[in-house]
Order: sequence, then C-alpha cells, then structure tokens
Amino acid sequence: MNTRRDFLKKLGVTGCSLALLGKLDLNAIEIDLNPINIDNSDYKAMVHIMLLGGNDSVNMLVDYEDEKYDDYQSIRPSVAIKKEELISLEKTDNKYALHPKFENIASMFEKEEVAFIANVGTLIEPTSLDTISTDKLPKHLFSHSDQRKYWENLNPYELAKTGWGGRIADALDLRGLDNLPPIYGMSSDGMWLRANQTKAYIFDTSGAIAFSNLNEGNAIRDSLDSIHSENRLNLLTKAYRDLFRNSMNRNETLSKLLATSTVNLELTLDDNFSKKLELVTKIIELRDSFSLPRQMFYIGLGGFDTHANQVASHNNLYNILDKGLNDFNIGLKEIGMFENTLTFISSDFGRSVTSNASGTDHGWGGHYFVMGGAVNGGKVYGQMPTLKIDSKNLTKSKRLIPSTSVEQYVATICKWYGLEENNLNEIFPNLKNFEEKDLGFMKI
Repeated sequence: MNTRRDFLKKLGVTGCSLALLGKLDLNAIEIDLNPINIDNSDYKAMVHIMLLGGNDSVNMLVDYEDEKYDDYQSIRPSVAIKKEELISLEKTDNKYALHPKFENIASMFEKEEVAFIANVGTLIEPTSLDTISTDKLPKHLFSHSDQRKYWENLNPYELAKTGWGGRIADALDLRGLDNLPPIYGMSSDGMWLRANQTKAYIFDTSGAIAFSNLNEGNAIRDSLDSIHSENRLNLLTKAYRDLFRNSMNRNETLSKLLATSTVNLELTLDDNFSKKLELVTKIIELRDSFSLPRQMFYIGLGGFDTHANQVASHNNLYNILDKGLNDFNIGLKEIGMFENTLTFISSDFGRSVTSNASGTDHGWGGHYFVMGGAVNGGKVYGQMPTLKIDSKNLTKSKRLIPSTSVEQYVATICKWYGLEENNLNEIFPNLKNFEEKDLGFMKI
C-alpha cells in the first residue's frame, strides 16, 4: 500500500513542503492491514444502522424494578415513560423494559433474536468518575460530527480518513460483479464507508442510481458516446470518460439484476427506512449473482437530536425503527439468510440523563442492540448504570460514563464476521486497552 509519503515523493514535492508535515506521524494516518482470510462458502452480511443526532436510549431500555424505575422517573420527570406503558421483558425476569413503540423488537428479544448492550460509548481507555480528570478521553465529546466520526472511524489518529467498515473492506480485498466492492451506502455516505483502496457503492432508495434520460438509444446518450469516442481527448478527459462509462454500465447491470429479485416485502410503513431495508434484502437474496462472500451495508436514520418534543419524536422514530426491522426480519427469514445477517445500531452518542422542559441534551454513554439469527439474544449485556442523582455512573453534568467501549461492542460483531485477533487489533487500535475483547452476544 502506498503511504502518503510515497505519494508526495511521486509528485515531486519540495523539501519545504515535507518539512511542514514533518511533525506528523504519516505512517499512522494510513494503517497497513493484513488480509482477512475468510471461508468463501460461508456468506455473512453486516447491516449498520446509524441513528443520526444522538439517540436518548435511556428511554429505549429502562430499569423496571420499583426502586430503579423510581430513580429513572425522578431524574427525568418531563420525558420519562410511564411504567404502565413500558413493555416488560420476561427474559430478564422483568428487570428491564422497552419503550412502548418497540413491540416487535420486544417480541424478537423474547425469541432470543435481539440482544441489548448497556452503556456503550466512545472511550480510549477504561474510565470512571474517580479517574475521569486524568484519563485520556476522546476529543470533542458531545459534538455531533466528532463523536459520529469516532463511532464510524475508531482510529486514535485525528487525520485518519477511513472508517472501520472501509478498513475491513480493504483487508477483505474482494471484488464481485462488475468489480463491485463488498461495502455499500443505502442513500447514505458516512465515514464508516471510507477506505484507502475500496470505493463504496452508494445505492438509491429504490436501487442502483439511475442516469435519467441516458439509456442506450437515447439521443443524449448517443451524443455523449459520439463525443467520448473522439481520439483527440486528453488524458484527463479520457479518464473522466472511462469513469462515466463504467458508472453507467455498472448501474445498468445492477438495475437489471435487482429486477430479477423475488423479494416483495409487505412493508408495514411506506417510508424510506423500510424501503432501504427491503433493498438490502434483495441484494442479500442475489448474493450469488453479486459473487461476494461478505457484504456490508450502511443506513442512516435521522431525527434523534431531541432537545425538545422528545416524547412525540421518539414515538414516531421508534415506530419507524421497530416496524422496519420487523419487516426486515421477516424478509431475511423468507430468503433463508437470517442466520447469516447481523444488524446493529449506533448513534452519535447517548443523551443526558436529566431532562429539560421536553427534551434532553447531548450525552455520552447509551444503550444499543443487535439483531440476527447468530445473536445470543434475550439478554442485556454489559453494566446497566444506576440513575440516582448522586450515582458514580454519571458525570457532574449527569451524562452516562460509558462502562463498555465502542471498540468492545463492534469487535464482538467483527469476530463473528470472520476477523481474527490480529485483524481486530489493526482495525481497532484502542481495543488493546480493554481487557474484555468479546462481550459474548454473538454465536461464534
């Protein structure tokens, strides 16, 4: 792999320019990865759903026992869910409950198809209230853009420009149908997709991005083909021509392939999130045609920056999330790929435990869940925090101090995906700082 230094040398950059960059550890910006060796006959898909804006998961997964519920209700009286409205989880001996709009997710939890991981957040090393003033902490905590990038990047070097999904794609070094990579954004372009070598493909909500009015036989297309066939084109124009042609040809190939899918989900809601998940189901169904033993999908669901009107916003957003994932669950089972597909959620951060008039502020730790046939479901993993006003699980500003790092959460997923210890340590450089590398919520 070419380093940034090699690139500068090839451009003939002067010594003065190199001196300006001399204080940077250029080799740290791009990490050389060992190949990920996988069984090509063992297909697996990873579906990453980013809840954009910072999900207030304290209302998603709630302590249901009397005293603990009272602590929850008293510390956020304006946004707490009434106890009688929560969905109690029998698998946890009714110790925990879910938001009332999570009816399907609660049902999947009881069927051991969903697991929750408590109090996860961005950490460089284990941190507590007693050591927080001296511990090394992620920079720009509570910032939307910075914390979302940290979740999607998980690289301790600020100048790193790749996401951990993209770095996995590089290490897999896979090319399928029409040179298609194994990583895709579903109408979303996040840091998670970015790689040094691999170029993620971005699908439209309904399928391959269409070049309107540029189908074969169209007058505009014929004119472009005529211009592009000129032999007098310079090198830059030829490169653009080749890229343009390849994009059109690839999109036409994908459109024709997706049209052969037999997937036809009866979507509960007619919304973009559900449609994106239906498209993911089609792509997974056509996995043999894509000629890829691994695939990764990224979907963003916005609206979670709930400074105000949180109760109503969550009722809508959680309804979309719950219904869409249930339809996706059904679709994966119909095509026989539920055991081979892992869906997990992330977010910018959790939110403050205390509330304002009708919402909550930017936070830190939060609760997350995973869904799939390979999940050791029906359990809450990690440490549920105490929500008493003087709890050591809270900062002075009443934000949850994460007890589990993002690295531990995603490394457990990636181990199931086929990564070995050397791959995990390369792709997640901070993982070495945490004793527990596998949280146990996946069947390996």
